[in-house]
Amino acid sequence: MEEQIESYLTTDFEKKLFSASVAYLENKNDPLRINSFAYSLRELIRNIFDRRAPEDKVKSCSWFKVETDNGKPSRKQRYIYCVQGGLGHDFVKEELGMDVLEPWKEIKETIDSLSKFTHVNDSTFDITDAECEKLSEEALVILLSIFNMVEDTRSELHYELSSHIDSELMSTFVSNSMPDIDILSHSSYVEHSEVTDYELVDIDNRELTFKGEGNAHVSQNYGKGEDACEINEEYPFEFTGSSSVTKPYDLSIPPECISIDVSSWFGDE
Repeated sequence: MEEQIESYLTTDFEKKLFSASVAYLENKNDPLRINSFAYSLRELIRNIFDRRAPEDKVKSCSWFKVETDNGKPSRKQRYIYCVQGGLGHDFVKEELGMDVLEPWKEIKETIDSLSKFTHVNDSTFDITDAECEKLSEEALVILLSIFNMVEDTRSELHYELSSHIDSELMSTFVSNSMPDIDILSHSSYVEHSEVTDYELVDIDNRELTFKGEGNAHVSQNYGKGEDACEINEEYPFEFTGSSSVTKPYDLSIPPECISIDVSSWFGDE
């Protein structure tokens, strides 16, 4: 489980802080090991929330409402942003089938338990090995569950977007001149295309961004009348695109964000 958690940590600071947190548990002669673990792991979660859910971006989401005395996002709201960005609750629940708020109660209880052990008193000092193992295991499971919820939401959205990306690409190919293939003949156009791979790059407070690659089947036309000739070729292409969090399926893949590699036609492979 520790290796799984480490795979989700992206900064050196987070990785070092996590390693230091776990290291406290290994020293069974230290009566403050659970207290040190609880404090450092709670700080790790706070840092992850702060990095992945910046205050200004959380506050600009349509679902944000002031829940704290100082007007800053609550831990729950930062967690929600980490999972779904600016996507609306209804979209995430109805279109993706994800209940983001359902796990929050358990997450909050675990964070509160960690907070309790950051204060040293008779009940939190030098607890038994069994109690220490139980609390630390629960905390690590919850931390992993946060990352898993983020990944599950993105995986579901990745699946739902795939057919929309195919449609939008063809719409762009049909409606626009593509300079990359225009140089091949007096009339070149994409007959059809297929996406071979794509990834959801980010979901922030305003938009979803994605990138991918595929193959374009191109019709190249030469001559006129009886001298007319058509050659069909296949070329790889790369693309980037985006959509608004308010209309996730209304994609934008402008022609300037598509690059078709026609080097094979010129023998440059």
